[in-house]
Amino acid sequence: MLITFESTTAAFRAKKYIEDMLPRLDGAAEIVSLPFELSNTCYGNGLAVNVSDSDVKILAEGFKENRIGVKHYWSPNKYGRYEVIDEQVGFTGGGDQ
Repeated sequence: MLITFESTTAAFRAKKYIEDMLPRLDGAAEIVSLPFELSNTCYGNGLAVNVSDSDVKILAEGFKENRIGVKHYWSPNKYGRYEVIDEQVGFTGGGDQ
């Protein structure tokens, strides 16, 4: 899964939040450059996470509580194209796709 943010700073704040508040997930999250097909959706960095569905919901709630500007949550479909999955993680604040 990939999380995009409203700013580059927000991406780094999200990583720091995971390090400080959810250290068990720290190894499952890393700052990455956005894939080319998402480059027009927001800034150049995102957060790649490899966590369970329940952990993603915990992250989404933590980011919201800490006012970390998330734009969208993405997952590759069976064709390898990224799709927005905001609703599945309970996120309602994303901008336009």
